[in-house]
Amino acid sequence: MPAYRYQDQPSADPSARVKIRLPSPVSEVAEWVWADHLRDDLYRIQNVPFLTTEVGLHDVVLALNGRDGLEYVDLIERRTLVRFDFALDDPSVHSELTALVHEHGIAVENGGGELAANLPDRAAAPALRDFLEQHASWFEQVDFTGARAGRT
Repeated sequence: MPAYRYQDQPSADPSARVKIRLPSPVSEVAEWVWADHLRDDLYRIQNVPFLTTEVGLHDVVLALNGRDGLEYVDLIERRTLVRFDFALDDPSVHSELTALVHEHGIAVENGGGELAANLPDRAAAPALRDFLEQHASWFEQVDFTGARAGRT
């Protein structure tokens, strides 16, 4: 099954891991994500962004020094193709979700009961969508072609 994998080696230097400030489209609160420095002003995102759908896990971004540190400027290469935001009705289905994400190489971030999932390809989207239709109180799917779908 497809999964998130590096196509080039992650930074061998642990000190190259940095935090990048992402703007939030919904509030004044910024989100900080971990990233590996690739070269010059290019970085690879190393965790699932929770507040923004502008970038995803393993996307390559341009970031420049700003007033509070490194700040996101532009998306250079997209690796995350689909994102789901959701909340589960019943926490007891987390083990089923864990099995599903491992099987399909999906990355999930938990933000206090709400979850964000990044998918490296579109093939896993139907399986996650089917799961969420059964177990989520709500979900939204964002395909990075710009299409949105979901159940509220």
